[in-house]
Amino acid sequence: MKYGSKSKILLAAIVCATMAVTSFAQTGEVYSLNVVGFQKVSALASGGLVLGSTPFERDVANLDNVLGTNGISGSTLATADNCLMYDKFGQSYLQYWLFSHTNPSLNRRWRSASGLATNVYLLPGQGFWYRNRASSDATIVMAGDVVDVGAITNLIVPGLQMLSYPFSTSIRMTDLKLTNGVSGTTLATADNIMMYVQTNQSFNQYWLFSHTNPSLNRKWRSSSGLATNVFIQPGQGFWYRSRLSTSNLWVEVKPYTL
Repeated sequence: MKYGSKSKILLAAIVCATMAVTSFAQTGEVYSLNVVGFQKVSALASGGLVLGSTPFERDVANLDNVLGTNGISGSTLATADNCLMYDKFGQSYLQYWLFSHTNPSLNRRWRSASGLATNVYLLPGQGFWYRNRASSDATIVMAGDVVDVGAITNLIVPGLQMLSYPFSTSIRMTDLKLTNGVSGTTLATADNIMMYVQTNQSFNQYWLFSHTNPSLNRKWRSSSGLATNVFIQPGQGFWYRSRLSTSNLWVEVKPYTL
């Protein structure tokens, strides 16, 4: 993935306002007068997966507009680029592919087995898998308005969910307000955050630590120590495992002024 600091995002916003975005970028959209920007997410070749997110808002945030339609299309899920979303309520995957069809109104549109995904949306705070079927690495360019609401609330349900930091900047894991779940002394007894590493197709795992020392208690950590130098970047998704038996809320306040 290619990431940037807040200043780089705002610079990207200025660039985006004056030039067209290419390479999997969306086309033909008229942006608002808000601050806009773009974020590049790279997926490895030949079926490579990336755990991504969109750090921007859009007027129409369906798959066609957020992911673009310039990837590998095909008639089946197995032959085309995929977007895999996770239904946290049903604890199962929702699978979509870039459809190839002779009918121009159907061709290069995202769809599922049920039909076109016109009402399937990707919003800040969500995570998703993108599978690249091309023989070379692919770059997905996501663009839109920099998130400018005062706070974003995400419902955390028991079990697994795919999340992302909902604002258009990076954040230290230890600065997340995602700390009202189950804490524990081990990975197996506490809520977990799992970050995907593309290069070796593995996960870095963290848990919500329980300790008598207030400076350590309810802080995210791994087996190596507190995650003070671990950043969640724009365009990066992650898995979250809640060990609570009921749902709770994750509220993040906007960290910047536009």
